[in-house]
Amino acid sequence: MILALACLLLSPQASSSTKVLIPAASRTCPEDLRVVQLEANAVLNLRAKPNGEILNQLAPGQVVFVDRYDRTSTWAKIVLSDSTGARRENRRGWVLNQYLVNGTGCPNSLG
Repeated sequence: MILALACLLLSPQASSSTKVLIPAASRTCPEDLRVVQLEANAVLNLRAKPNGEILNQLAPGQVVFVDRYDRTSTWAKIVLSDSTGARRENRRGWVLNQYLVNGTGCPNSLG
């Protein structure tokens, strides 16, 4: 039997009814896990390099993993997650860091 863990992620500016349920592959949420925070109908451009060619668009609530930041921390190089919350190493790009928020409420253990 496979147990699926989930992290309940709440953005600091989200209302109490705005919740994103994210499956996690481990007992704790990775420190590099972030959530895209945007208005409901907005998208965040995933770029080949800071301010470069647009590769894809990310939706509000999408989970990503931050690999590193540029020198000014304006841009974050990210890895997208799959439907299980695992890193998709072949899906990388740059996004504006201001639209990423830390996830909170992740359990430290199964208890």
